[in-house]
Amino acid sequence: WPASESDSASLQTLGDVVLSRWGFTPGYNGVDTRSYRTRVYSWDEYYANCPNAAALIVLPSIGEAFLASPAASCEFVCPERGGAEVAAAVTRALRSGEPLRSALEAGVQATAETV
Repeated sequence: WPASESDSASLQTLGDVVLSRWGFTPGYNGVDTRSYRTRVYSWDEYYANCPNAAALIVLPSIGEAFLASPAASCEFVCPERGGAEVAAAVTRALRSGEPLRSALEAGVQATAETV
């Protein structure tokens, strides 16, 4: 992953795309969030998202992690609510030489402590 695209804004955009493709949020094309299905949605449905959706993006080659979630979804965990702690747990484990699996387990544990 290019270091020039490992800033929080770029990783949040990546998270938005991944969450959309996995069906946790409406379609996201990098600019606008919208539904790509043929059904016509109400305004509220158009902007609805899964409040427990988040993606932990791990960049093991540079020892970094970032928790991305939909902008309106901070009910359980998001970058502003627990995300920094989750990312720090993964980063700390990676930088201390632990294997990726252990770093991910540290992130899962930190998420559990947040929610």
